[in-house]
This record gives sequence, C-alpha cells and structure tokens, in this order.
Amino acid sequence: RNLSPFPAQVLFILAWFHAILQERRNYIPQGWVKFHEFSTADLRCAADIIVANCSKDLPDWPTLYGLFENAIYGGRMDSNADVRILRTYLS
Repeated sequence: RNLSPFPAQVLFILAWFHAILQERRNYIPQGWVKFHEFSTADLRCAADIIVANCSKDLPDWPTLYGLFENAIYGGRMDSNADVRILRTYLS
C-alpha cells in the first residue's frame, strides 16, 4: 500500500504501542493485573482505523484514543489499574 509519510509514521507508533502492551504480559502482576490477549486482529483493526482516519489532513485524535481505550485494547480490561496504564500509554 502506498501511504504518505504521516500515516506510515502513525502505523509505526501503533506497532510499537502494540508490542509494549504485549511485552507487559511477561511481568504479571507488575505489568498487567491479569493476562490480556492482544492479538494481531487487534493490531489490524487499529491499523485499519488509523489508515481510514489519516486519509484526511489530520486524524481526529480524541476519537482514535477513545476507540483504542474503550473498544480495541481497553474493551477487554476489567481492572482500573490496567485501564489507567493503558490511558498513560495512549496519552
């Protein structure tokens, strides 16, 4: 896919973000309170949303944060501590 530099940079950040979330699973209970399965489907879904939102000049960042926090990554979290960590990484 031919992407302009900005969406490509945001996708790189997404890949880094996804890797960080997966790596934290190695340090339960310090990393996450419990095991969360972040799959390649989550990464693909997030990437599709980024590509769709970056087709304009600038994406709607609050909408992206909300989708990542409440639906894609945070939707399976039931611990306030884990949600707080996710919000920290998203900000």
